[in-house]
Amino acid sequence: MRALVVSIALFSFALSFAACGDVEGPGVPVTDNDPPASDGDQTPADEDPFDGDQPDGDQPDADLDEDPPDEADEDEIADGDAEEDPDIIRPETDEEPADEEDCLNGPDAECFENAGPGASGTRCSGDRLAFCEPTVPEPPVCVTSTCHCSIIDDCEMGCVDDGKDGNAYCFGDPPDGDESDGDEDEEEGDDDESDDDPPTDGDDDSDDNEPADDDAEICPDDGFEPNESVHLPAAIDPGYYENLTICNHFNGEERDEDWFAISLETGDEISAIVYFNHNLANLDLFLLDPGGDVVASSAGSFSDQETVHYAAAGAGAHILYIYATDRREAPYSLDVVVSAWLDGDEEIVIEEPEIEKEEIEICPDDAFEPNDDKFHPTPVSVIPYDGLILCPDNEDHYSVRPPVGRIVEIQIDFAHLEGDLDLMLYDRNGLQRQTSVSSSPTQNYEKLRFTADDDYYTFRVYSRVHQGNTYDLKLSVAPSAGCSNDIWEPNDDVFLATPVAAGELEGLVLCPFDLDVFAVEVQGGQGLKLEVLFSAAEGDLDAVLHTLNGLELASSTSADDNEIIIYNPETTQTLYLDVYSVDGVRTPYSLRTTILDSPICADDVFEENDSQASPAVLDGVTHLPDGYGVFSNLRICTDDPDWYRFTLKRNDWISATVLYDSPTSDIYMTIYDPADAPVAYFTEIPGGIEAKKKVSTAGDYTLLLRHTDPAEIPYQMTLSICTEDVNQGVNENLYSAVALTQSVTYPQMAICGGKDDWYSVNLGFGQTATMTVDFNADRGDVDLILYNGLGQIIKQSTSTGGVETISYTFTPAFPSVYFRVTSYGKRDLPYQLTFTLAP
Repeated sequence: MRALVVSIALFSFALSFAACGDVEGPGVPVTDNDPPASDGDQTPADEDPFDGDQPDGDQPDADLDEDPPDEADEDEIADGDAEEDPDIIRPETDEEPADEEDCLNGPDAECFENAGPGASGTRCSGDRLAFCEPTVPEPPVCVTSTCHCSIIDDCEMGCVDDGKDGNAYCFGDPPDGDESDGDEDEEEGDDDESDDDPPTDGDDDSDDNEPADDDAEICPDDGFEPNESVHLPAAIDPGYYENLTICNHFNGEERDEDWFAISLETGDEISAIVYFNHNLANLDLFLLDPGGDVVASSAGSFSDQETVHYAAAGAGAHILYIYATDRREAPYSLDVVVSAWLDGDEEIVIEEPEIEKEEIEICPDDAFEPNDDKFHPTPVSVIPYDGLILCPDNEDHYSVRPPVGRIVEIQIDFAHLEGDLDLMLYDRNGLQRQTSVSSSPTQNYEKLRFTADDDYYTFRVYSRVHQGNTYDLKLSVAPSAGCSNDIWEPNDDVFLATPVAAGELEGLVLCPFDLDVFAVEVQGGQGLKLEVLFSAAEGDLDAVLHTLNGLELASSTSADDNEIIIYNPETTQTLYLDVYSVDGVRTPYSLRTTILDSPICADDVFEENDSQASPAVLDGVTHLPDGYGVFSNLRICTDDPDWYRFTLKRNDWISATVLYDSPTSDIYMTIYDPADAPVAYFTEIPGGIEAKKKVSTAGDYTLLLRHTDPAEIPYQMTLSICTEDVNQGVNENLYSAVALTQSVTYPQMAICGGKDDWYSVNLGFGQTATMTVDFNADRGDVDLILYNGLGQIIKQSTSTGGVETISYTFTPAFPSVYFRVTSYGKRDLPYQLTFTLAP
């Protein structure tokens, strides 16, 4: 059995916990404060609404007529546990600390106000401190079919009073039946929205602490909104999602939450990582199973990421829940990897995940441990460090003190196929300065270059996919003297990047081991072209385009003059271009930026071939050896046709096949003779088009490809020039078969135009006929079939190799037989025929 990373198709998701009016199930209310407690066996006001003791979708076991929690046995806590929770931490104070029941259930409603799931150390009234371990989120459960009531004290469990005005409702059930902003209260007739759903953009309620319009400008929603509820999660597949946001109001009165749904099969392993800047906000991450129970969580860390890992105990939709504990705006990225355990031999070994855990536990530490966080970095110098170890789900942190103004280069070398590692640089304030996170399976290193503007930095070696690996660490510090920089320095990282717009920036200089970073803002649907213009004789430069968190989008790393990057963004964002030296010499250059309102079509290797007067020449030496060639990574653009020219002899067959994938447009093909007259048009085939023609005139022929789509279409083209053999195509069926009377070898035979070749043999008593066909299997497949005089198959050779052979010995029933040479898929194929006739 082996682990394979699989993509899970997008799905429609619905999750139901317990009936509550017209609502499928309860969720997490977005309220200013937790709801106050009410009479009966209800969830206490100060208890986290996600209390894990509630059964999935069922009503509580407790009798609704029992005493409220504050009258319960003082030796028991709200969830019925008689034992003391060992996780409660009590600080040493002059006053008596709050006991467990006070901590979890009250006694004062304000004890846990403004504290979401995972909150701890909240100050209770009366200057008492109640420290509780973070609780895991679980939706509340309503025990009545409706929560509409005149005052909150008359409501049952699961009801909330969002507006604090007595108009209570079950979470998920729109209060008073309201469905839009600005509606009037049914009973009072006013337009107060305090009991409505959270206001949408455009809410002009004057009582709001901060207008929704202002919030939208400060923190625009990402592409997955609205997904603030367990009832409305955004369905996602495994993948990397960036430019996500938690848009909390800065006054802390409202909290945004992001919920994502992903489908897992039993045994699937999911790893989810949230990347963010901890200095901006603190995010927490929870994973819920299909029943709504929290099965994994990451909270309370001080790093720039939260991680959960879980093997699904059952199939169904699992939920990722993300929120900011300090209710601050938080941009972040989400990386989701799903591994499926597939049975390859009818036996499922359920112990294998446990074996993997054991391997993680016994991962040996290197000499620099413990250095697992930014608070305990290991100091390093320019001495090479070989054989370092990064264990799965671990990080290695280092510190360096370079002289100010020196060029610093940090590089880790590792075997990518054994585990992908990444590198990130921070300044003394903990702010991210640079990243190197290439995911190419052929790149076995990560490298950072920067000019030190301070004397203290830390850097982190980690894996975005929780893999472990060994690596070597090299650090170099070079003087920057003797290299006069340009006026845009310092611009050595994304936080000091030089902003550029459409136009050309001249007079740039790249010093040895330096890095120049440029920032360009683009809109979704635009086309971006960045040209780094320089002379390779003065120094070789390379360029990489990436996002703020270091995700590589495109690169240009030729050894020639200039580097060109074309990228068509799908969303509005700021992109960053890194320009660096390959050979470490001072290199002058300029940067030309082109931004168009539509996507830019990238040139392929045959450009410029935009007219019949300047076609790409496909000769028989460079591009069409043996009259055959397959050309990949080609592109066709609107108002940018592709022309090709090739030479044919009289009676040659030309076959052209174009494969592409475009949901909005088609490619059109036409072949022209030496007099520029069209002689062949395309027909549709699965996945593309093709054209075939036997020409009657020798000379130069041209082929035209064009389309009308507003964006580029990548395609692959196969050209085959087939010269007919000595039989001139006369043996195309059983009745015109060429007779073979003696042993013979024909080295230059061909199947042209998809036509079959037939051969007949008349055997004498005791004779055996053997036919062998040799061909190039890379161009196509030839099959050999033997028929009797009635057209019935006697034998056949249909392997996928480059040789087909059939032998047949005389029988009185069928002394005359017929050999048929045919190509699979009617492809044009040359072949060699060997025939022996033995007595």
